[in-house]
Amino acid sequence: DRERALFRLARNLAASPVVLSDRQVEQAVSLAGPQTVVQAINLVCQLAALNRLTEAANLPFESSDE
Repeated sequence: DRERALFRLARNLAASPVVLSDRQVEQAVSLAGPQTVVQAINLVCQLAALNRLTEAANLPFESSDE
């Protein structure tokens, strides 16, 4: 349940922060603890910022085949 709650939180935060509900955050905190939830939110936000930066700079995607 802990992993599912964290995944749901990260998925909804990455897709659109407005769809992330207080209930989902409360459930993740109760199952994983506040520190883990803050770390998950921080990671998702850092990756979103990096995505925006690479898109703005028009950087090519790296292929895993290379």
